[in-house]
Amino acid sequence: MQIAATDSLFDTRKKQITGLCYAAIGCFAVDYVSLFLGISMFFPVVMGLNILAHFVGTILVVLFYTDNWNYDSFAAFFAIFNVLPMILELFILVFVTRFSFLKY
Repeated sequence: MQIAATDSLFDTRKKQITGLCYAAIGCFAVDYVSLFLGISMFFPVVMGLNILAHFVGTILVVLFYTDNWNYDSFAAFFAIFNVLPMILELFILVFVTRFSFLKY
């Protein structure tokens, strides 16, 4: 009886982790496109925060896999190290396209 509950919990968590991984790839795609658009390249503080967030996030995800951390830690890593840099990139994109005074 306990094994069936564990299997269903495992399947649920596996689906949630898979969804978070796909969402993280989507966030990375937004960061990647904005990097090659050259918009955030001229904001060194933003670039420094992105580099730091992705570096620390990579190290923590490696530790997550090697040390078998809890599922909830991966969800927190996703929110802090993927969603926040993507939101920052989108704010920079909106700032440059809508509020910039340097129009050509």
